[in-house]
Amino acid sequence: MSTPFAVIVSALSFSLFVGSSACAGSWNQCGGKTFGGATCCPQGQSCFARSEWYSQCRPSCPGGDWLCAKQTQGGLPAPNPTAPPKYDDPTSPPVTKPTPTKPTNPETNDDAFSGLGALQTTGYYENWNNVIWWNDNTPGRCFTGCPAEDEVAELIKPYTNVIYSFVTLSNTIDYEYHSCEYCKLLETNTETGHPHDVCCPEWDGKSLYNAKFKKINGDQYSGRGEGARVISVEDLKRIDPVTNVNSNPQGMSRGNGVINVGEFCRMARDQDKACIVAIGGWSDWARIGTIENAEKVAEFIAELALWSFADGIDLDFEHLYEFEKISPGEEKAFAHMTVKIREQLDGYVLQNWRSAIESRLAWLSSSNAAPWGEFHEKQKTYLETLLARPTPKRLALSFTTRFNAFAPEDDPWNFLTKDSPVPDVPYSSHNEGARVWPTIKDAIDYVNIMAYDAGSDAGPLILDFVQIAKNFEAGGVPRHKIVMGYEPVGNGKVGGRPFDNSQAGGGIWEGPEVDLAAAKALAEMCFGGGMFWALNAPEALTTPGGEEVLRPIVEAIAAVHDQGREKCQRERQEDKGCAAAKSKRSCLAISGCGWQKRACVKQGDDPKPQDDCGVAGKLVKPSNKLARVSGVESACKCSERCRNEGAAAFEYHRSDQICTCFGKVKKIKKAKAKKSSEEQDLGRRDSVQEEQDQL
Repeated sequence: MSTPFAVIVSALSFSLFVGSSACAGSWNQCGGKTFGGATCCPQGQSCFARSEWYSQCRPSCPGGDWLCAKQTQGGLPAPNPTAPPKYDDPTSPPVTKPTPTKPTNPETNDDAFSGLGALQTTGYYENWNNVIWWNDNTPGRCFTGCPAEDEVAELIKPYTNVIYSFVTLSNTIDYEYHSCEYCKLLETNTETGHPHDVCCPEWDGKSLYNAKFKKINGDQYSGRGEGARVISVEDLKRIDPVTNVNSNPQGMSRGNGVINVGEFCRMARDQDKACIVAIGGWSDWARIGTIENAEKVAEFIAELALWSFADGIDLDFEHLYEFEKISPGEEKAFAHMTVKIREQLDGYVLQNWRSAIESRLAWLSSSNAAPWGEFHEKQKTYLETLLARPTPKRLALSFTTRFNAFAPEDDPWNFLTKDSPVPDVPYSSHNEGARVWPTIKDAIDYVNIMAYDAGSDAGPLILDFVQIAKNFEAGGVPRHKIVMGYEPVGNGKVGGRPFDNSQAGGGIWEGPEVDLAAAKALAEMCFGGGMFWALNAPEALTTPGGEEVLRPIVEAIAAVHDQGREKCQRERQEDKGCAAAKSKRSCLAISGCGWQKRACVKQGDDPKPQDDCGVAGKLVKPSNKLARVSGVESACKCSERCRNEGAAAFEYHRSDQICTCFGKVKKIKKAKAKKSSEEQDLGRRDSVQEEQDQL
C-alpha cells in the first residue's frame, strides 16, 4: 500500500526537526552507528551507549550488559561494530534479551504496585465500543479501533481497576456462537463470511488476537487474522515486542491491537487506576488443546504484559467445561497455563520491566514509530513517569468464572433465593472452579464471579450473592480474593422480574437495590469487592429514555467500598500477623490469634484457643465415637454439648460447624472416685498417726 503524501511530509518534517535540534530530549536517542541526530543531552543527563547501534540520554549508565558499563568513554560507540539486530525482518532469529537493569531507587520499592488492594471496584471495558477508527499518527492507524480517550477517561472515573477486554486465542471471533455444536450448524461466520472449517479449533500457536477488528478493503495487512494480531510468535523474547510488531513507518506489519492495549493502560494510569488485560471472553472459541500450547500461551501473555505495562492479567476462559467434553484435558491445560503465567509474570516480565520501558522510549523517536504526533507525546510523558517509579513487586493474576463454579454436591442450587425457579439438573459448568482451583490457587490473586446471565430452562434464576461468595470461600478461595460481579442493564427488553432488563443467556438484572444490599453485606464481611460488566456497554449506560443506569449504582457501591477499605485492610494485616507465627507458643503470644490444626489463625471476639473449652482440657480423640452433630456454633458450645452427653473429649470443625463427641466419662469418674477414696483413707491414716505422735 502506498504511503499518503501527507504522511511523507510529516515524516520528513520530523526528521528535519530532530536533525536541527540543539540537543536530544530526555531519554531520547543521542548516538549510535548510522545515527544522524543530536548527540548532546539535556542538563543532568549524559549520552550512554547500550550498544554500538544505540545510545540514550540518561542520568546514569544502567550497568548490566549496556556497553557503557564496559567502557570508560561514556556513550561512545565500541570499536569493530557488528550488524544491528534485524527488527524489520519478522523471519529473523529472536534477539537475546538484555540483562535486566536494577530500579533507579530500589530502596523505595515498597511504594511499587503490589496488588489491587482491598474492596476493589472493577469495570470491564469493551474494546469494540468507544473507539476511533483512524489516526495517521498512531502506529497501525487505529484500523482495529483505538480507545477514544475523552470518552474512556470519563467512563472509568468511578472504578479503582479497569480491565481491557478482550485479547483472544481465536482469530475467528463470532459472538453468535452458542456452543461448539451450534457452530457446526452455521454455514459461515455471521460477521465476516469466513467459512467454519473447524468448530472450536485448537489455538493456532501463531498469535494472540483482538476480540474485534475492522477490515479495510484493499489493505493486504488488515482484516481477520493478520490485521487482528496483538502479539505474534515473531515477537517472543525480543528486546521489546513493539519494535518488531510495528516494523515500518506506519506499523502496518501486524495491525495495531498491541497499541490499543498499551494506550488503554496509559489512560487508566493517568487517573491512577490499575489496568488489567483480559484474555478470553465469550467470543473466544479456541481451545488451548495441549500442555505444550499452555506453556506457549503463557509466553505470549508475558510478552503482552511487558508491552502494555499492565498491572496484571485476567483469565476469562468461559468454555472450559464444553472444551473438556470434546477434548479431555482442557481443564488441566488451563490450570497448567495459569501456573506458567504466574512464573512468567514473576520472572521474565518483572526482570525486563525497566529495560522494556527504556527500549520503548527509544523506539518512539525512531522512524518505525509512525510520524510524530499526539500519540508519541503522550506515550513519552507516560513512559518517563513509569521509568521514574520503582519496578512493581508483583503483577496481579485473576481468574474470572461463573457463579456456580463452587457448589455443594449435595445441594447444587443452594445459591438461589427461596423465590427462584430451580432447574431439574445442574449446569454443565457446575463446579468448574472447584476442579481447577487446587492447581491454580497459589498463582491467582483474585477471583471475579460472573453472577449474572443466569438463564435456565426453568426461567431466569434469582441469585443469592452472599451465598455464592460463601460457596467460593468454602471451596478454598480466601475471602479477600473473592470479587462479586454485577451486570446492570437498562435496555428495556421484555424480560420480567423485577425490571424489563434482559441480560445475555436469558438472565434478568435483579435491580440496583439488590446489588447495593449485596455489596454492603459482602463489604462488611471484607470480601474482595465488586466488578461490573461492562463500564461502556451501551445497554448498561442508559435506558431507552436516556435515564442513567450504570453510573449511579457503580458510584453507590464504590462509596461502600471506600468506606470499608481501611477496616478490611487492617483486618487483613492482622490475619497475616497470625499466619506468620509458626509455633503454638508464638501464636498464643499474639493478641487475637489462636492455634488450630497446627496453624495460627485469627480468632473472633474470644481470643482463647478452642482447646481451652475441652471436656478433659485437651482435644484428644479416643477410638470410640459417641455422637456427631452439625450446626454447632462454637467450640465451647461443642464442649458443653459433649459434656452433657457424658463424653470424655470432643473435636470441633469450625468451617462446617461439626461437633464430634468421643468416649464415656463413667470410667473416668469411677477412677476419680476410687482415687478420691484412697486419698480419704490416706488422710485418715495420717490424722491417726498425728494423734498418736501427739500422745
